Amino acid sequence: MVFREAVQSDAAAIGNLHARSWQLHYRGSFSDAYLDGPVLEDRRQEWTRRLSEPSSNQYCLVAESEGRIIGLMCLYEQADPVYGSLIDNLHVAPEYQRAGVGQQLMELARKRLNDRHPGLPYYLWVLAANERAIRFYERIGGQRMEETWLTNRDGSTAFCYRYGWQIMVDHASFSD
Repeated sequence: MVFREAVQSDAAAIGNLHARSWQLHYRGSFSDAYLDGPVLEDRRQEWTRRLSEPSSNQYCLVAESEGRIIGLMCLYEQADPVYGSLIDNLHVAPEYQRAGVGQQLMELARKRLNDRHPGLPYYLWVLAANERAIRFYERIGGQRMEETWLTNRDGSTAFCYRYGWQIMVDHASFSD
């Protein structure tokens, strides 16, 4: 498995992974009409835009196995003055879940943030219905900080939690 920064030519593969993840894990939170219809094209267009016109604080990593993108983590450094940097996406292909891919992506994000912004916290939003992801975030030290209703890409709303981490300058890792 190889971890590398995403490049513009990865947009379609990342869009496919992102759409598949939403289709598998976001049923009941997003509309079926969206998940069964335009989600794939929507995610491909979004990743084409993100990777062709990245914001200055964007950092996206992919995990690759045998030339196939199997994981994604997209980070926006210093996105919020209170909560710090935002992990906007963390997705792993279903057949690679529980193989450490997500944990390694999160560890690489933590290391990057520790090097570039020591002591600055980071956070993400997770759908309350995504219990598997919540268990994962709690297992790697995430703390539930806030809960609210957020508007989804398809215009529906879902109850979500903000999970956050504080970077320890002593170089602690998730595996400790």
